[in-house]
Amino acid sequence: MINFYDKEMNLLETIEFIEITWNRKWTEAGDFTIYTIANEWNDKIKYINIDGRPETGIVKKIVIEEKIEGTFLTLEFTI
Repeated sequence: MINFYDKEMNLLETIEFIEITWNRKWTEAGDFTIYTIANEWNDKIKYINIDGRPETGIVKKIVIEEKIEGTFLTLEFTI
């Protein structure tokens, strides 16, 4: 399960996503990416983690895409 937290590490509601990618690295920071519909995103989300993983991701970048189908976000985290 993916867990989302605010800046004070309070657990927030889960969001629906289209795609996620978690790149764990051995000797350096990894990255995590979520692709979702813009209205699913909660601006209070600052941290993310996955049950069973020791890392916590920090929101680093939000990219907004306007398409015919709607508005989408690509969210990049450093873990």
